[in-house]
Amino acid sequence: MRRLSAHKLAVMLISLAVFSALAAGAAIAKAPEIRVPSEAWVQEDSVFLGDVAVISGLDSLSHEIKEVYLGRAPAPGKRRSLRGAMIQAKLDRLDLPENAVIEIPSRVKVHRSFQEVDDQDFEDMLIDYLNDKLPVGHFEVSRFQVRGNGAVAEGMLDVVLEDSRNDEDYGQISLKGIISVDGKMERRVSIAAWVDYEAPVVVAARKLDRMDVLTAGDVTVEMRNLSRLPDGVVTDPKEVRGMRLRQDMDAGEHMLSRMLEKPPLVERGEDVTIMAENGVLSITAIGLAKESGGLGDAIEVENKMSEKIITCRVTGPAQVEVTF
Repeated sequence: MRRLSAHKLAVMLISLAVFSALAAGAAIAKAPEIRVPSEAWVQEDSVFLGDVAVISGLDSLSHEIKEVYLGRAPAPGKRRSLRGAMIQAKLDRLDLPENAVIEIPSRVKVHRSFQEVDDQDFEDMLIDYLNDKLPVGHFEVSRFQVRGNGAVAEGMLDVVLEDSRNDEDYGQISLKGIISVDGKMERRVSIAAWVDYEAPVVVAARKLDRMDVLTAGDVTVEMRNLSRLPDGVVTDPKEVRGMRLRQDMDAGEHMLSRMLEKPPLVERGEDVTIMAENGVLSITAIGLAKESGGLGDAIEVENKMSEKIITCRVTGPAQVEVTF
């Protein structure tokens, strides 16, 4: 029997060892794996194993493994912790190969991805809103605040401002902003700001006296900050022509609607002509005005013939009408 030399025997043993090691390594490399990192990021409302685990070598079971439900996702921008034992228990219910390599830490931190609407974006939207609402004059926004803003889910973002419920769109105003993602409302924010608004205002062109009936030459228009003036400031000169002043005014003083009244066409205690119509008949009678009134005002009138008190509408000097 031929014997191998010591050198050849050593070479053969080394080759066999290397081959065995390579074969073992290949076997390990081919073993299916499920590896769960200690931290993971998700986008949706629910967490599935496929969202947090790296799965390989399990093609036939890959879909089933990925669909293993692990729980609710945290709110956008927040995180929650999942117990590794819970994840392992769910995997134990599956028919996994015996040689599957499973690595799961004791705790898995799950973060929810998010996006945000910057407060500056809301301020820009407010300015666009005011440009539509205040087309005349000039405005400046200050003391701008947003409450309730924060992280929202990732997806198609849509932001709108609800129409203001303020009496005016200047001074202290407040609005609501709606943040939606993929058509679903995510947040409702409150927006507050102070708006200085300079616009044309009707002012006295000269000193005016109480009971003056105003003409075009009695008033003029000047730019004033409406945000700093009382409610009821008159901005259209046409509104004051033919109206009567209820108080004295200095030159340059802004005009308020409560300073004006319609000149009475009927005075209290004055005889008036009552016109009664129903579309077919027209009847006139003499009455006694129980109160004063301007054009279009409803006043009480005593019918002198029947001595009944009726409500009439002023239609002209010493003239009223009633519908029957």
